[in-house]
Formats: sequence, C-alpha cells, structure tokens
Amino acid sequence: MKLVKIKGTPYEMGLQYGQQCKKEIKTFVRLLYMMVSRMSMPDMKAVHPKFWYIFPALFRLKNEKKKFRSLTNKHEEWVKKYYSDAIEQIKGIAEGAEVSYEDVLVINILTEYTYGLHHCSAWSACGKATKTGEPFLGMHSDEEKGVSKYEIILQVEPINGYKYMGTTLTGTILPAGAMNEKGLATGAPLLLWVRSGGEMFDHMPLMSLFRVLNECASIDKALELYEAFPNPAVSVSLHLADKNKIARIEFAKKERNIDVIENGTLYNCNMAMSEKIKKYDIVHEVSEKFTYNAFPRTKRMGELMEKYYGRIDEEAMKAIARDHGEGETKSRSICQHVKPFSAGLETIGSFIAKPKDLKMWISVGAQPCTQEYEEFTF
Repeated sequence: MKLVKIKGTPYEMGLQYGQQCKKEIKTFVRLLYMMVSRMSMPDMKAVHPKFWYIFPALFRLKNEKKKFRSLTNKHEEWVKKYYSDAIEQIKGIAEGAEVSYEDVLVINILTEYTYGLHHCSAWSACGKATKTGEPFLGMHSDEEKGVSKYEIILQVEPINGYKYMGTTLTGTILPAGAMNEKGLATGAPLLLWVRSGGEMFDHMPLMSLFRVLNECASIDKALELYEAFPNPAVSVSLHLADKNKIARIEFAKKERNIDVIENGTLYNCNMAMSEKIKKYDIVHEVSEKFTYNAFPRTKRMGELMEKYYGRIDEEAMKAIARDHGEGETKSRSICQHVKPFSAGLETIGSFIAKPKDLKMWISVGAQPCTQEYEEFTF
C-alpha cells in the first residue's frame, strides 16, 4: 500500500508526486497506451480481451500515441478552462517522473476517450439507515488485474485550499474515493452505458468534478459550485457525503439528476438509478455478459443496503465491501475477483469514509476480503 504525500502549489505538488512515483508512472503510461491500442481492435470487449489481439495491438501503439499527442494543445486548453490548477500539477508530475507532459495529460483524460479507468461501485447511508444516524460513504475501484499495482493512496495538502486524501491510479489526479479535512467525501462510479451525445469539448473534463475536495466544506457548497459548470464529458454518478447528509448526482452530457437525503441510502454500480438519466441508457444494446457484472452487483447492493439498514457503521460498510453475493449473485457481487483464465475486472481499491469523525478506511492493491483496511484521519 503506497502512500504518496504532496504539499505546496499545484506545480510543487505535481513535482513531488512524480518524484515519488517515477518508476510506476513510466510503466503505467506504457500499460495504458497498450490498453488503449488493444481496445481499438475490432470487436474488442474490455472485460473479455482476446489474447491474440496483443501482438496486433503492439503495432498500433505508435499511431495511438501520435493521435493523442497531436491533440495536446486542445486538451490543455480544455482542462485549463475548468481546472487550471490541474494543468500545473500535471506539468509537475511529468517533470518529477521524467516522462512526457503530453503522456501525463493523456492518462488524465483517457476516461473521456476509448479506455475508461473504471470506478465501479459506490454506496452511502445516513439518518435512520445508520447505527448512529451519521453519514457513511463507500467506494470501490475495479480494473484489470495488471493495474492493481498502480493503485495508490494520495494525501494532498495544497497551499490554498483544503487538505484531502483518497485512492487514485499513479500519475493521475482523479480520485476514486476521497475525503477532505472538512468532512466532504466523494466517490464516482462511471455510468458505462449512458450516452447522451454531444461534442466532448463542449463539456468539462471529469477531473473538474473533484475541485470540490479542494474548495468545498459541504454538499451544499459543492452543489453551488456545480451550478456554474456544464455536465462532464463522460457520464458518471457522483456520490457525496458530509457530516449531515448524503447526495448522488447522475450526470449525462445533456442532463443531471440530483438526490440529496438526510435519511436513507443511495448506491450505484455503473448503472443509472434515476428515471431521468435511464432514458439515455443504452445497456439494452449490450450483451449482459459484457456488462462488468453491473446487473447482479446492482441487485446485490440493494439487498445489502436493506440487510444492514438501521445498523450501518464502519464494520457494516466493510462487510458490504467484502461481499461475494449469494444465490444468483454469488461471485458476481461488490468484491470482484477475476475468474481463472479470464481477463475480467477485479476490485483493486476500497475506500470508506465517516465524515463526522473525519475518518477513512482504505485498502488498495487487492480485494478488501484479502487484507485489512488501514485507518486514516485528519
């Protein structure tokens, strides 16, 4: 479990980040380009990559790199428009890791393109749903097995703004689960099959959603900030928790749905949950075997939230995170494992926040059922 601590201006923090993760960033960049190249092969499915695509994908690597690097200026202006500090941090990461600035920028916007870095399941509870009435938030990251060694814990202390800590993939500044020193926690599963059209650059980069960690102390302040933003370029379900309540904002390019509650539960497993956003869902066009177990995970999450309703605490949150299902959801639940001789997704990071006490429990690099959580606090 690698803990990376950074402090200072955006550029200084990026420089420290790159220096501490130099080796990992260099190899992760190569791995992601390979994944993108493989994903561009005809009939390629992310959860069932065909072994015989590996060698043809190698020959496509040069063209894939060239394609993304040729758009560097456009990408840079796009990110700068909504989150200028991110560009300075990315420049610092590149210098510190001694890798191309273009490549670090690319890996931070890949989710908007062919290869989504999958943030997969989030769940939260508050009020009568929890043992003490206080809010909790949980977040899982699921990815291909080879990515697990690149999951890190990032502790950020900006010179201007709130400190925060969370899980991310090395070289990127997009947290999966995170919380700031004021007790605002976030988790963001992608909505993998929600497509509502529109040019990518007419929307904002996904990373801009996480400005709230640096700038906002509560859900109300986060919602105020988002009012000034267009929807992100990639569909996502953003979960928020503060010391009093929880929220879920489902973003499609054309619409957003906001649920804010002080009593109850919210959850999402890569699928839209609100009727407002479901109308953009094209999952019916995708064979169920290629849906990253989203159908059974969503069903099981509902069962678990009902099972623990009224007694959710940190131990119940961990039990949900480690769940493997039962009956028709057995081995297709929240804690994901790759089946032998398959190339599916597995859980590589787990994050649980208790905002009222400013506590977090984090497990990275493997499934939470195989290791203990480490506790952190501000």
